[in-house]
Amino acid sequence: MRKRIMRSTTALAALGLAAGVAGFVPTAQAQQADAEQADNEIEQIVVTGSYIRRKSQMNSASPIQVVGQEQLNEIGAFDVADLVQTLTINNGSQNNPDAFTQNLTTGTSNINLRGLGVQSTLVLVNGKRQVSAASPTDGGLLFIDTASLMPMIAVDRVEILKDGASALYGSDAVAGVVNFITRDNFEGLELQADFSAVTNQTQNDIKVSGLWGGGNERTHITIAASYLNRTPLLTAEKDLRPLDKRGPNGLSVSQLPGQPGNIVV
Repeated sequence: MRKRIMRSTTALAALGLAAGVAGFVPTAQAQQADAEQADNEIEQIVVTGSYIRRKSQMNSASPIQVVGQEQLNEIGAFDVADLVQTLTINNGSQNNPDAFTQNLTTGTSNINLRGLGVQSTLVLVNGKRQVSAASPTDGGLLFIDTASLMPMIAVDRVEILKDGASALYGSDAVAGVVNFITRDNFEGLELQADFSAVTNQTQNDIKVSGLWGGGNERTHITIAASYLNRTPLLTAEKDLRPLDKRGPNGLSVSQLPGQPGNIVV
């Protein structure tokens, strides 16, 4: 009888030990898998030069110029149109907000990388194409109006692909791609007021901008708005000065046909 009891006790102890080992093995394996997953976790993968739709153009083999927040603050651009004028690779664009230099496109701006034409530069916002302006340029070309893309306060950075990308984006990216990245992850409220004036305050610009962002783990909302009040600049308020059109030998060529026309009396 005693031997049977001892055998039963030994069997129960062995069964309990086996159950404990069986319960420990999955736990150890789970901890090891979690550790390996944490070591192999990649924070961000950015691909450029792919057919996959994406937000950023960085980490590309092609030459890219990135204008970040620090540079944007140093530039002090009044709006996106002012920012476009500071791009050294932007040649031949029309950014003047007056009717003397622009007829149908007064108050608009566009991007013309390397002077290849406004239709040869693709403008994106967070990696997405934008709709062309309602009015074409004086030459009849369609373009993206960068002056109405977004308020300047909402711009996080600008990525400029300075090489042709027509193989990926089509014929409208022969000169390159300009991608405006917004401040999607902004939290809180930011207000900004700007004032600029022409000499003797003959024309004043007052601009008020606001940015609000908030959300939860699933949804995030960012709202940006701006208001601009610009007083007119009359021709009578400024002195008219003739341009110096003399050639290399001192011969005045101001009477010759050309653009713009200029007559000196």
